[in-house]
Amino acid sequence: MSYNEGINNRLLTYFRNRYKVKPSTKGWFRCNCPFCSGKYSFGINIQYDRAKCHKCDYNKSLLRTVSELEGKETSSDTLTFIEENFDETNISLFNKIKINKTELKLPESFRLISFGDGFAGKSARSYMKNKRGLSISYLTYRGVGYCDAGKYEGCIIFPLYWDNKLVYFTDRRYLMGLGNGRKFTNLTEEEVGIGKSKMIYNRDALYIYKKIYLVESVINALTMGDRGVALFGKSASSFQKSEIIRSPVEDIVILLDPDAILQAINLAIELSYYKRVKLIFWKGTDDVNKMGRIKTQSIIKQFKWQSTKELMSIKYTYENEKGAIYTR
Repeated sequence: MSYNEGINNRLLTYFRNRYKVKPSTKGWFRCNCPFCSGKYSFGINIQYDRAKCHKCDYNKSLLRTVSELEGKETSSDTLTFIEENFDETNISLFNKIKINKTELKLPESFRLISFGDGFAGKSARSYMKNKRGLSISYLTYRGVGYCDAGKYEGCIIFPLYWDNKLVYFTDRRYLMGLGNGRKFTNLTEEEVGIGKSKMIYNRDALYIYKKIYLVESVINALTMGDRGVALFGKSASSFQKSEIIRSPVEDIVILLDPDAILQAINLAIELSYYKRVKLIFWKGTDDVNKMGRIKTQSIIKQFKWQSTKELMSIKYTYENEKGAIYTR
């Protein structure tokens, strides 16, 4: 990474932390104007080195904008302030995701789930609608599709986008007699330059909504709608936790599967130092998708937001009395 790229990434971190900018379109991030208070009228663009407001007509470079906002007299003072106080955001990481030095693309046989009259298409829609209880129109809106040939034949494909760029995709086989017979044929770090531990499904929700639902799988995230965010497993990696903590999201409802209760408790404790947290747990083995969104929401309503101290108490009870937490 060049020096300029590092500064640009720190500038983006500055605007995210200070003004809660949220991803918009064509590389722009938007927020309320810090100069005229225009609602969502202010935008920054790292590529164009520009900060603009369409209400008060502010239009200057990013470095100059920070200088004015922070009362710095020189560019050197501003650079020192940025370098000493703001880490590089992870935008460069996602910008570099490639397969064989070309932009990552969906499998050649990929089709949106609402299209295709053949057996593969009909079976994909039947699986997601009848077995998973998800709306085909909503899945289409979220870019979900399937493959009817090749390595991913018989798989549902779930693309992951960041700032309108495809950075990863995961899959779930619904026709088990095809391919290698495995439920999942996920991309490897060797193929795309980054592993699943550095991926968060529906990551943009962290920058769009005040409250999100944190779950294990993509299907569980889709069950919870636009605010559903998936970790791809029972525990969060250091990278994933850092991304969540540094994002502007304020309220996090943790809905990991019942067999990951200890991991959920530990995650809740860590996040509670930075965010408002509601840890949800229930008896049985059904996950969010099997219960459905309505039942899951009814369970969520039974819980209050928990302090770090309360979460530590829950952990103590779980480790010493096991089932007692379900009667609290």
